[in-house]
Amino acid sequence: MARRLSDATFQSVCNLCTGVVGRALGISGENDGNEQANPRGFREAVYDGLCATCTNACSTAFSRLAQHQTSNQPEIVLANIDEGVEEAPNNPHWDRTEEYLFKYGRLQAHGERVRQWIESPESPGCYINPSTLSIEDFEANNCYLLAPRLHAVDEDFADQISDLGFELGRTHWSFQIRAPDFAWLGDTGPGVIIMKSVDRASQDAYPISEIARALYMRDFDIDTLQHVFFQNVQNVETVPFVRRALYTEENNLSWPRKAPQTWAYGTPEYDGFLGSRIGKIVGYLVLGAYPRGTRRIIQIVTWAADPENHNRRIQIRFDIDFVPTA
Repeated sequence: MARRLSDATFQSVCNLCTGVVGRALGISGENDGNEQANPRGFREAVYDGLCATCTNACSTAFSRLAQHQTSNQPEIVLANIDEGVEEAPNNPHWDRTEEYLFKYGRLQAHGERVRQWIESPESPGCYINPSTLSIEDFEANNCYLLAPRLHAVDEDFADQISDLGFELGRTHWSFQIRAPDFAWLGDTGPGVIIMKSVDRASQDAYPISEIARALYMRDFDIDTLQHVFFQNVQNVETVPFVRRALYTEENNLSWPRKAPQTWAYGTPEYDGFLGSRIGKIVGYLVLGAYPRGTRRIIQIVTWAADPENHNRRIQIRFDIDFVPTA
């Protein structure tokens, strides 16, 4: 089970961020007037000082801090935390079964279906419609959106983003957006989306893929999107699939491994990945953002966040490109 942010934890985070840390940063409630009268300005000032060193979990907690206004709001589930990554030894998601005879079972079957939907508008059964969600929709539906901040490329991905041909200056926008039934923490930059902590607690909530598209389009043309990163992934389906099904002796791999590993388009491993929770987010993003048959997720890349410390967290990159014309 994923950990939930309790009221007690909320109060601790509140006291820490607005007290000890605020004073250490030289920020006080008086800078923005009375804190009770203007809590958001004060708390955003504290957050601005924290963002370079704060962990993802604390960032998500701070998002709740800024939004927390009534005691009857449901708890938000923190997506990127250590709890929730343990699973049954014989997880059927990637096991071959009588129903799913693929090498990686249900995940590969679902991933192949998503890949075929992306490949061709003639592929039947696609229920993902073109997305029309915009950032104005969040505001109209009373979602909390922390004012975006322009900052440098996240250091976890700076080397790769530089190698991919992008600049490393203050080119990325940081977003925190949440409502009672979803949360999205991450960055957008030229050609790049980085998802750091995302959660969808209800089928009635905005899909994570559509949120990502809408936030990217606030500053960039969707046709310029080339890469989608996920930072410190701990999803209860994707993590065990990667570590137990992909990083195996059969694939000449073991976990953790810092060197990026590429999963080639159309292979069983690629399809299995695309059929996992994280893979489907990007698959649905492509289906909702572009006419079918015009783009492809050309490869998926994985590596360990901190293999020296046997870190369980996985970094992932999905590369998107135009479909070659004949």
